Amino acid sequence: MNINNELEANKLKRSKYETRINTNEEKNETLRKTQKLINTYENLEKEVKFIEIEMKQKEELLLKFEHYRDQIDYNNTIQKEIDLVKAELDEFEEEFGDDLEEELEDLPIDTISIPIDTTGNN
Repeated sequence: MNINNELEANKLKRSKYETRINTNEEKNETLRKTQKLINTYENLEKEVKFIEIEMKQKEELLLKFEHYRDQIDYNNTIQKEIDLVKAELDEFEEEFGDDLEEELEDLPIDTISIPIDTTGNN
């Protein structure tokens, strides 16, 4: 009977060890999954930082393009004004060009006076 008691005791010990082994394997599996999740999270964090930097660069580039677009729009309005003045000048020259040139040629240079503003108010 002593042998039967020892067998039962050994079976009980074996069962406890198997339970501990299974529990440890489950813990190890949980730790592996947790570590995998941590690695995934860290990679995603790095990717988010990279995307934020990229977005900031693109926003800065967009601001530059908006500034350039505003400059182009402003330059286009100036160019339109210049074109209008050129057209008016062409019309003026067509109408008075020859007569005006002859009158200017007839004037002696020393009699032409150009007023100069000495007060500094232009």
